[in-house]
Amino acid sequence: ISGGINATLADGGYNPAREDTFMVVGYKKDFVPLELSLGVDLKPRENHSVGLSFYKVNHTENGSITMWQWIGATNKWQARTTMNTDQATYVKQNDFAVKLRYTYTF
Repeated sequence: ISGGINATLADGGYNPAREDTFMVVGYKKDFVPLELSLGVDLKPRENHSVGLSFYKVNHTENGSITMWQWIGATNKWQARTTMNTDQATYVKQNDFAVKLRYTYTF
């Protein structure tokens, strides 16, 4: 019998640089892939084995989008609009896989 959990938490984003154009869009994203696996291997005879595995993968991306405008009088970027909140869900996927395998050892 086997099992496992694999989780990755990551975030990233983009902020405008001085070299960017007059209006830019920046973003912040949080990625949360989570994988759950369960399996069982049976060996009914010496050279034969049978395995069954189940995998479930959840993937979620959250984040926000902000539009900045370059203000020449202040020589700075200023946030103009923010679309979605930090908890807005852009992508939510659930993937499933089932593996059945047979192995014969010579």
